[in-house]
Amino acid sequence: MAGEVVGTDLTGLADGIAQVANGSISPALSVSTTTIPHSTDPGRGILLATVPASLGAPHMVDGSYWGRGDNVKRTLSDDEVRRLLAARLGRAEGFETRLRALSEDLDPISADDRRRGHLYKLLEPSASVLDRP
Repeated sequence: MAGEVVGTDLTGLADGIAQVANGSISPALSVSTTTIPHSTDPGRGILLATVPASLGAPHMVDGSYWGRGDNVKRTLSDDEVRRLLAARLGRAEGFETRLRALSEDLDPISADDRRRGHLYKLLEPSASVLDRP
């Protein structure tokens, strides 16, 4: 059974999270925070930290790369880190080629009839479940 949420002292908490995200983790993480104030104590509350999926993963902390499972985090082996970095590089390097192929293959206006610029979109996931160690 869940207990009552009582909050915590918010003094410096958001700054501490930002310092860790920007100083202790490489590459740095983008973290946004939202404060939910306590109903009767202005110095207390809940700090919600949101960390979006990172295109820079995996991230190193204290000299180790970390992966997460459903319930635990663990250090990644050198082979796992190499595989993740290679997958990230492959996605980045091939994107422009795939975008150019898309514009050439699927443009409904022939190259001879084009008089104005075009906007092409290619949306791809930055990671998949298969990328998780």
